[in-house]
Amino acid sequence: MTVQTKISDLPYTIRPRKEDDLAAMLELMRLSLGESAVLQRTDEMWGWKHEISPFGRSHVLLAENDEGRIIGLRAFLRWEFQRGDETLRGVRAVDTATHPEFRRMGLFKNLTLQAVDDVRAEGVDFVFNTPNDQSRPGYLKMGWNTVGLVEPGIMVLNYPRFVLGMAKAKLLKRSAETPSKTHFARNEPLPVTELVQHDGLDTLLLADTAVWGPMLHTKRSQAYLDWRYAKHPTIDYRTVLLEENGRIEAAAIFRSNSRFGLREIVLTEMLLARADRSLARKLIAAVKSHVRADYIVSYFPNGSAHRDALQGSKFRRIPGQGMTLTSNPLSGPPGELEALDRWGLSMGDIELF
Repeated sequence: MTVQTKISDLPYTIRPRKEDDLAAMLELMRLSLGESAVLQRTDEMWGWKHEISPFGRSHVLLAENDEGRIIGLRAFLRWEFQRGDETLRGVRAVDTATHPEFRRMGLFKNLTLQAVDDVRAEGVDFVFNTPNDQSRPGYLKMGWNTVGLVEPGIMVLNYPRFVLGMAKAKLLKRSAETPSKTHFARNEPLPVTELVQHDGLDTLLLADTAVWGPMLHTKRSQAYLDWRYAKHPTIDYRTVLLEENGRIEAAAIFRSNSRFGLREIVLTEMLLARADRSLARKLIAAVKSHVRADYIVSYFPNGSAHRDALQGSKFRRIPGQGMTLTSNPLSGPPGELEALDRWGLSMGDIELF
């Protein structure tokens, strides 16, 4: 547990959050970061994101001024990865907020460095995140390394609408993301609870881990899928299953948005019983049959059966679009953490939530 710390002669103290801090924390986040239909600053959203994850409660630090006012916040979301039979503990650097009246006082840097020291002392292996262009230089100065550019691919399903929508977006600079339940076909896809409660899920997850091989990938479990997708407070994730003789051969998890006035489907996960490109492509085709969308967006790394299936299904990279993955190794040299093709990431691992 972090002890209360005074940084030099700066007029604030860094301390762990307390149970009765939540209202002030959410007020600070609304003031500093705003909110949207997806990224809401509510008790429910905070509780889901930071309190009930199967990987553990988030590590949260606050900066408090001499008057007892909370003026800064830093949260590290706990995560676990697998690499073969090895489990690695990570934290994702997520929420950070600074009160507008107290900027340029080192709050972001000091909160982050204190949080890094804390989780390093706990034995966490690394920190990772996808910072934007404005915040990335600050992370690099604090010891983060650039891993590479994560570039999602898009499969266009309705070219006329897609071209028109992108033209309007460029002209109007409209980029708001709105969750929607209207982009499903009459054979509406199943809620994720159907996958979570399926008797064959554990067998599928064990096989999917083998498919990833030596790639560093999220440690998926029934509890993880239930938390990450079935229990999300604002997003209605859905699933499609491919079954044979009562066994799940493959499963997809995805969500529906409206973006730029276009109907978007985000394919966040593909769970595969074997490294079979044709099986993965069949799964993508099943997703297509359950949606009424203008395009589908997804990401899986080069060298994976998942990525082969995207390329075989005519997913194409959009130039200039992507997120820069960075990491900060805490228990040794960077090693494989510096190579993007060693990270078995999905859209579900890197999308903002």
